[in-house]
Amino acid sequence: MTWYFVKDGMQQGPVSDDQIRRMAQDGSLQREDLVWREGMAAWQPASEAGVEFSASPGALQPPPPPPQYVAPPPAPYSPYSPYSPSPELAPGAAAIPDYLPWSIAATILCCLPLGIVAIVFSAKANNAKAAGDLRTAAEAANQAKIWLYVSAGIGLVVGLIYCVGILASLAGKT
Repeated sequence: MTWYFVKDGMQQGPVSDDQIRRMAQDGSLQREDLVWREGMAAWQPASEAGVEFSASPGALQPPPPPPQYVAPPPAPYSPYSPYSPSPELAPGAAAIPDYLPWSIAATILCCLPLGIVAIVFSAKANNAKAAGDLRTAAEAANQAKIWLYVSAGIGLVVGLIYCVGILASLAGKT
């Protein structure tokens, strides 16, 4: 029958009955080392699984304690980390506007080329916020707001010039 065993945190084997017996006799397999063979329900310490150990002092020395895995603590939330939690968990995510509806309105009603730039930055803010990258979302939202204001401002100036031109042409006809 073949055996498997755990040594230094690593599963090893298969080894034969004779090999596992020799390992127990020479001290390379300790009583506390986990072993398994076909027919066993779970891994067991070698002493409980029927492995015969010698009474020599070298074989009775306790093994060094196995290394313990300790999970690292969770990283604190940082809006500057690409590994930050999703925006529904991230504080402040809802406070970042994307200006998308206003950018669309400015594109249609005011200034087409600059409104498109505002839409692009609004979409970038939306995507960054969805990915949890709040710093990029805030920067893109700020850029969208600037382009929105520039688009609306230019649209208003052009509209005023147009209205003044119409009024001047009407005044000149009378």
